[in-house]
Amino acid sequence: MRKSNYFLALCCTILVFAGLTSGQEVEDSSLTIYNANFAVVTQNNQFDFEKGLNTILFEDVAASIDATSVQFWCIDSPQEVRILEQSYEQSTPKQMGRLQILSESVGQRVALFVGEHSFMGKLRAVMNSEIILEDSFGNISVVSNDKVGAIRLEEPDDDLEFKEPEPAKRFLRWLLDSDVEGLQNCRIAYMADNIDWQAHYSLTLDADEESLMLSSWVTVSNKTETAFENASIQLVAGDIQREAPKSQVRYDSMVMARAEAAAPQQFEQKELSEYHLYTLERATDIPANQTKQLKFMKPADDVAVEKIYVYEKKPTWFYNRQNEEDSVQVRLEFENSEENNLGVPLPMGKMRIFQTINRQDAPKFIGEDRIGHTAKDERVSLYIGNAFDIVPEYTLVESESDQRQRYERQAHRIELRNAKDSDVVVFVEHTFSAYRNWEVEESSHDYQAKDANTIRFSVSVPAESATTVTYRTMETW
Repeated sequence: MRKSNYFLALCCTILVFAGLTSGQEVEDSSLTIYNANFAVVTQNNQFDFEKGLNTILFEDVAASIDATSVQFWCIDSPQEVRILEQSYEQSTPKQMGRLQILSESVGQRVALFVGEHSFMGKLRAVMNSEIILEDSFGNISVVSNDKVGAIRLEEPDDDLEFKEPEPAKRFLRWLLDSDVEGLQNCRIAYMADNIDWQAHYSLTLDADEESLMLSSWVTVSNKTETAFENASIQLVAGDIQREAPKSQVRYDSMVMARAEAAAPQQFEQKELSEYHLYTLERATDIPANQTKQLKFMKPADDVAVEKIYVYEKKPTWFYNRQNEEDSVQVRLEFENSEENNLGVPLPMGKMRIFQTINRQDAPKFIGEDRIGHTAKDERVSLYIGNAFDIVPEYTLVESESDQRQRYERQAHRIELRNAKDSDVVVFVEHTFSAYRNWEVEESSHDYQAKDANTIRFSVSVPAESATTVTYRTMETW
């Protein structure tokens, strides 16, 4: 088999028999997690082959395995070891059922409840699905197991062990034909869903609101029902094209396990095709059905930031609805550049913003927003809430339209009231209807075109005062 055809892949414990031989210790394993709720894993093992047919079992695979993605190959002798068959199998979970309990209680006094009736006596035997009792008069009763609603042991055996049901085992099976014998280095690979990672950022804004500190964590959520121990972790950020699965398994139980903050965990970043690859510099455990946090990038200090106020003029229907409050947005913006002590690819994730009033004060939460994948040298803009002391009031002064002539002319007035004890600048944005030609016939303030359909006014509002913006627009189609 050609190595270029092979996947990267996940890891689990392996049992091999080549006539029946056991596998050696795992040499290395790695877990590559994509932020699209799936992972690819590799595991390298040594196996003792015999010439001829060999059967290999790969046990305890993830419940969410994509069986069509499985790969097995012999690294040392790829041409001499040939795969004949490959299958994915699952065992039936073993439970301690009623008949097993009764079988271990022969000779004890039991009570069987069948509907409104009960049978009591000494348990003589359990044959197939029938339970045989002898009462105190020596009478024999034969009761069918499927009619018994409940049982009670009068004197339960102290040695009787009630064990938790064994979970179903999932495994992969290969039938291989080998021209070589002895130890060979091999690799097993498959893809699994329900394992994901997300970046979480914590931003601490200084009291002067001119700089911030950025730290980051990676949250890995493993819902595959399989633990990955001492694995090398790699994370891939980017929009991966993948065919949508027909079904998806859900798991509700989750335990939160946070890595120690003092541990020097840091990811090394590299490019992978059109994506970005982050490699944890040490191996770690990813337990089954748990969420674990790992320290991500090196904290960035003294990042210059700008707080801006934005008022977006809403569509006309917004102002005709009751109980709708207009507002001025508060945004934080900064450059993701080396000159600004950043300049690294930022994977999509949630950014939480805190602020300290002074060095002795505990940080206070002031808002959060999500970012998409952000390349270096791009600007980050975070909407963190609405201004309390800056109040807008929009009025549609005039409106004239003619569907036959295909035009609409409107006059707008926006009053901005500033209750703060400092001057502010509010950016007023007006977005025109798509697929229309537009023109600003007159305005009280200068404006700039933000994009093909949006204009922006920069409006200064003095402390404890108000400023009014007026403008007239013409749209044709």
